[in-house]
Amino acid sequence: MAVAETWEDLLDELEEPTPAASPAAAAAKPAAAGKKAGAATPKGFAAENTPLSDPISERLRRQKLVEENEKRLMDDLFADCDQPDGTAAAAAATAAAAAAESKQRAALAAKAAKTLAS
Repeated sequence: MAVAETWEDLLDELEEPTPAASPAAAAAKPAAAGKKAGAATPKGFAAENTPLSDPISERLRRQKLVEENEKRLMDDLFADCDQPDGTAAAAAATAAAAAAESKQRAALAAKAAKTLAS
């Protein structure tokens, strides 16, 4: 696979249909699927690291794992540091501003829908 220059190119490459399999390969797949059905499903760590069939879902799964690991490292790194007193207040103010903005957007969307309906 060539390196994509933009996200759109990358998504186009990922969404391209795969070539049709040969009849011999298609006949071999049901036999292999029957063998896998009797096998035990992975549990624990192996289940979390099982790749997904959808490339976009797999990328999101990997990104989530990376972000969780980075958060763990940051928490460990800054565990001994004191938190500023304004942190909780700033978080509450940000949440209140986000809630107000979402209400405003909902009102604008309702107004636009009403205008389009008439």
